[in-house]
Order: sequence, then structure tokens, then C-alpha cells
Amino acid sequence: MNMLAERLQEILEKKNWTRVKFAKVVGITPQSAYDYCNGRREPSLDMLVQICDALGESSDYMLGRTDQ
Repeated sequence: MNMLAERLQEILEKKNWTRVKFAKVVGITPQSAYDYCNGRREPSLDMLVQICDALGESSDYMLGRTDQ
């Protein structure tokens, strides 16, 4: 599993969000949320920015470039 998928799952668990809630907040389909969380697909750069904004996390953290 890639770092983005690991961090995404970690944050969703911490926030107590389901993948369906995550999908609604970000504006994606539940299938896309599932694919991102399982590392089956990687989001585009624009989508990564939307995900980071929705979760309140930096792209550096989400991509594993920093641990904070």
C-alpha cells in the first residue's frame, strides 16, 4: 500500500469518518474514495489539493514527505 493510502485511512479513522462521508465532503464517488483508500488509484494533483483541504492536512504529510 502506498503512503497516501495509509495516511488517508489513518486520518479517516482519527476523524471517525466513513469512506462515504469522506466522498461526500470531497465531492467524489464512494468508489473513488474506496480506490484512494486502498491504493488502487492515485488522485490527480487537483484532487489531492481538494483532499488535503477537506481533511485539513498538508500534501507533504499525505505523501509521506513529513511526519507532521
